[in-house]
Amino acid sequence: MSDWIGRTVSKVEIMELLGKGGMAEVYRGQHTTLKRPVAVKIIYSHLAEDTELLTRFSDEAQAVAAMRHPNIVQVFDYDVADDNSPYMIMEFLEGISLSDYLKVQHRAGNTLPLETVVHLMQGLADALDYAHTRGIVHRDMKPANVMLRHELGAIDPHAPLPEDVQPVLTDFGVARIANVTAVRTATGAIIGTPTYMSPEQVQGESVDSRSDIYALGVMLYEMLAGQAPFDPDTDTPAAILFKHVLEDPPPLKGVSPALREVVERAMAKDPNSRFQKAGDLVAALKVAVGVAVAAAGLEGEFEDGATVMSTTTQPLKVPKARDRARRFGLPIGLLAVIGGSAVVLLLVIVLAMSGLFGSEDEPTSEPTAMVAGAEPAEATAVAEEAEPESTGISADNARDVEQLGQFGGAEQVSYAMRLSPDGRQLAVFGFDGVIRLFDVALHREVGSLEGHNGPGRAMAYSPDGKLLASGGDDFRFFMWDLESERELYSFVADTNPSDIAFTPDGSKMVFVGGNSSRVFVIDLEGNEIGRISEHGVVLSSVDVSPDGTLIASGNSRGNIVISDLESLATVTTLNDGVGILTATKFSPDGAWLAAGSGVGDIWMWNTATWVLERTWFAQDGGVQYLAWSPDSSVLVSVGSDARVVLWDPSHARAFNEIQTSDGIIWKVDFASDASYFATLGGDEAVVRLFGVR
Repeated sequence: MSDWIGRTVSKVEIMELLGKGGMAEVYRGQHTTLKRPVAVKIIYSHLAEDTELLTRFSDEAQAVAAMRHPNIVQVFDYDVADDNSPYMIMEFLEGISLSDYLKVQHRAGNTLPLETVVHLMQGLADALDYAHTRGIVHRDMKPANVMLRHELGAIDPHAPLPEDVQPVLTDFGVARIANVTAVRTATGAIIGTPTYMSPEQVQGESVDSRSDIYALGVMLYEMLAGQAPFDPDTDTPAAILFKHVLEDPPPLKGVSPALREVVERAMAKDPNSRFQKAGDLVAALKVAVGVAVAAAGLEGEFEDGATVMSTTTQPLKVPKARDRARRFGLPIGLLAVIGGSAVVLLLVIVLAMSGLFGSEDEPTSEPTAMVAGAEPAEATAVAEEAEPESTGISADNARDVEQLGQFGGAEQVSYAMRLSPDGRQLAVFGFDGVIRLFDVALHREVGSLEGHNGPGRAMAYSPDGKLLASGGDDFRFFMWDLESERELYSFVADTNPSDIAFTPDGSKMVFVGGNSSRVFVIDLEGNEIGRISEHGVVLSSVDVSPDGTLIASGNSRGNIVISDLESLATVTTLNDGVGILTATKFSPDGAWLAAGSGVGDIWMWNTATWVLERTWFAQDGGVQYLAWSPDSSVLVSVGSDARVVLWDPSHARAFNEIQTSDGIIWKVDFASDASYFATLGGDEAVVRLFGVR
C-alpha cells in the first residue's frame, strides 16, 4: 500500500491510489471540511531534488490554478509536502476519458458523427485558446487527457454521446514541469506521447501553442478516421516519431476535400503553416462540414465571433519528404535507398546523437486517473461506464446472438474464467498463475491477483462481487479481496480444485477437485464445515441451488449426488448420465438441473421430481461447460469442437450455433442482466463476448 494513503495534505485525507506514471501518482482524497472528493496529484520526491523544478512547479501551478474554464479541470490548491514532493489538489471527475470512449466505438467499427466531432472540438479549442492567451501551453494534448462530463450521469461508452456532453481538458502545464529534470539529465531531451507529438517537439525545438494545435489536429484525424494517423498498434514509438517529422499522414477516406484540407493544415509540419489559433481550426471545421454556415457566402463570422475562412482559398502547400529532409539536415540519398526498419533505425541514431530522444518510460504527463484514464488503477473512476450495451439474451432473440468482441491471449488465460455478478469485470486465470481482472466494456486489464504457482481450473465471485475464490493446479485455495486486490487467506487443499460455487447468501462455499471423491464445504474464513463422501470416484463439477438448500455434485462416471446443504445428507442420486460430468448447473429459476458430459451429451432433470426429462447430443468431442441465461430460457454449451451453441432447453434443440475457431472452449459465463455472455478458450486462447447488437 502507498505511503501516502491515510495522510492529510491541505485539509485533504488521501484515500486510495488511482494511478501512477513516469513522474507522479494520482490519488482520490476527501476534503475534511468541505466533505467532497478531490484528486491529489503528487510528483515523485526524487524529481523534486532539483530546486529549479520546485520553482517551475510553483510558477506553473499558480498559473494553472488561476484558470477558470468549463472545459479545463479545476486546480484548487498546490504546495510541497514535508518530504519535498510537490502536489496539486484538483477537481475529481468520475467518468470516461475520450480515449476510452473512442476505443470502444472504434472497436465496434464506429466513427463519431460529424456534429459530435465539431461539438467536442469546439470545447477543446475554447479551452486551448483560453489557456494560450494566458501563456500556458499544454504540451501533451491527447484523448487520454480529455474527460467526458455529463451533468445527468454516467456516459455509456457503447452509445452515442449526449448532445450536451462537455470535454474537460486535464494536465495543463505538467509537461513543462517535468522537462526541468529531463533537460538536466539530457540536453534537449523530449518527453511526450509519440502518437500526438508535433514535429518540433520531436526535434527538441521550442514549443508554443501551435504544438497543441498540431496535437488537436491528430485528435481530429483520429475521431474522423477511427484510428490515429500513425497508429501505435502497428508502429513502434520510434517509427511514429520519424513519421511525424518526415511523412504525410495517410489521406482521410470518406470525407470531403474541404474537411481533408482542414486536417492537413492542422497537422502541417511547419508551425507557420498551421492554424495559429485553435478557434480558427474549429471555424474552418464548421465551414467544411456545413455547420451553421450557409452554402454560399462562406467567409465572415459566426455568432460567437469566430472568423471563418473560405474553402476556396489556395490549396495548402505541405512540404514533401525531400524538402523536410533538407530542412532537418537528413541525408536525402540515404533516405532514398533505405526503407522500413532501417529508416526507423536511422531516425533513432540521428535523435540519439542529437540528445533528443527521451524515454518512452517517462511520459510527459503522468496518469490522469481522476480525470482521464490512468492505467491500470483508474478503474475506480470509470467503473460506472463499464457496462456492455446489448439487448438481453432470451429465447426471443437467441438466434440473433453474435460475437461482439474479444481480448486476452495465450499468456493471459488458461482453463478458468468468471464474470462478476454485475457483469462489469471479468477474471481470467493465467498459465503463469496470475489472475487478471479486466474491465469488460473497455476490454482492458485493470488489476491482477498473484499467489498461485501455475494455472488453475476454478474461480467464483461472491454474490456481492467483493470476493473472489480461486483454486489452482498447485492444490492451493485462495480468497481474494477485490477492492484492495490482496489475499485474505489461502490454504493447501486436499485436491486441486476443479469447480467452486458460493451459496446464494455468500456465507459458504463448496468445491470439488480433480483427484478427490469428496465435496468440501467451507465458510468465508476458510474453515471446513464438512465433507460429502458418497461418490467413491473422482468428482468434476459442483453447483448450489438458487434457494441455497441443495448441492449437486457430478463425478467421472456420469452420476450426480444431490445433497442437503445444511445436513450434508444425500437427498437422491441421479445415475442416468454417461462419462465424466464436466458441468452441473441449476437453472436460475431452480426448476431444472442440467449436466454436460465428456462424451458430448446434455441431460436435464426436473428438480421437483428428479426425473430425467430430456437428453440430447450437443457437441463433438465433449461438452466442456454450461451456462444458463438469467431467465432460464436459454442454455449455452461450449466444447471441444470450438462451437458455442445456444439451446432451447424446453425442446432440446439449438437456437443458434457459432463456430469460433479451432481449439477447445473451456468456459462460458452469463452476465447477470443477460446482456451478454463470455467464453474462454479456442486456438487463440482468448475471451470472447457474445450478445445481440
